Amino acid sequence: NLAILSLIKIKNESHQPEALAKRLGIHVEQVRDSLERMKRLDLITWSESDGYRASHQGVRINNKNSSRGGIQFNLQVLEKCKIAILEQKFDERVASAIFIPAKAAIVAQVRKEITDFRRQLAKKYCDVDTAEGVYCLSAQFFKLTT
Repeated sequence: NLAILSLIKIKNESHQPEALAKRLGIHVEQVRDSLERMKRLDLITWSESDGYRASHQGVRINNKNSSRGGIQFNLQVLEKCKIAILEQKFDERVASAIFIPAKAAIVAQVRKEITDFRRQLAKKYCDVDTAEGVYCLSAQFFKLTT
């Protein structure tokens, strides 16, 4: 849903489900289902003259706890990340990791800093007038040891 929402914001991007599906590498039925769901939730509107338009500037998802939908979303993003690492050229992507010995108590502060960083990047680099595609920044911070 969020990738489709981002893609329809790009100036001169086709809003036809077949074109959106091709650009995102997903089935056209997934796009149609997503567009209908987003219309039902008032996240997008449709007009013959303009096509699909986002109803709001941005969408925020409650990250205060885990939900089945949130877990599924993160798993889908990680799967796309795996594919990108395998199939995209090095200069088309960034993949890195660090390992930090730390106390469990820092997780809340790290979550806040990652959220702030994501918002700063979006504000700085989002340009729907000149965008050539949709990129995904996925950041995870988790306990690696038992």
